[in-house]
Amino acid sequence: MYGGRLAVPAIYSGTVDFEPGQASWQLGYRINRVELALRAQMGELRAEVKELRRELALVRDDIAEQIRASAVWYPAGPLFRQEAHMVLTKPELLASLQNEVRILVHLAGKVDRTMLDYRPTPKQRSILELLQYLTIMGPELIKAAKAGAFEPPVWTAAEQAAKSRNFDQAVAAIAAQKEQYATLLNSLSDADLRGEITMFGNPTTRGAFIVNLVLSGCAAYRTQLFLYLKACGREELSTMNLWAGIDAPAAV
Repeated sequence: MYGGRLAVPAIYSGTVDFEPGQASWQLGYRINRVELALRAQMGELRAEVKELRRELALVRDDIAEQIRASAVWYPAGPLFRQEAHMVLTKPELLASLQNEVRILVHLAGKVDRTMLDYRPTPKQRSILELLQYLTIMGPELIKAAKAGAFEPPVWTAAEQAAKSRNFDQAVAAIAAQKEQYATLLNSLSDADLRGEITMFGNPTTRGAFIVNLVLSGCAAYRTQLFLYLKACGREELSTMNLWAGIDAPAAV
């Protein structure tokens, strides 16, 4: 460009020369100003967005801390950690344990006295030994959870007492657990159930320990008794006996 004119290559010699006027320069200047203003505004917006994200993180952490400290379970969401204090309410936990007592007593009623010494292998418990063990398993583990520690001498004393029970005494002791569970759990608050303990070297909560070891253990051991009964010839027993604690309806 010479003297404010645009040089035109020879190939375009047949065209009309273009000379920018004042209006063109003003338009270019305005465009540059707008671009600079937009860049400045973008920078300010980025800074504002960054600050808003920081404030949002603080609010999110504060809400999460309040929820963790409360007694209310909350749903998972983008601002919350997916955690819950208890899967079961205390009344539901008690009802489940009492239902396990009912089913176990039902299955024990299917034991013939001639079966008491049955054991699948020499190192496994016999039917009587299994029932004796079940007279203490649930209650003693809940007592340990309440105390926050498993005390071997306490367990050993309870175990020795259990081994002295005959069949009728064992079944009666198991039936009595319905009220025993109510007494043990009623003295525990929701905060107690969420309280952290270390049991057998594993950190957990009282509620989780009771669900994972006591409630699950009841279901496992009654299944063991059910299989013992089937092995002893009680072929009429079915899923109804194991999971509902009732006899199957007679075939029509």
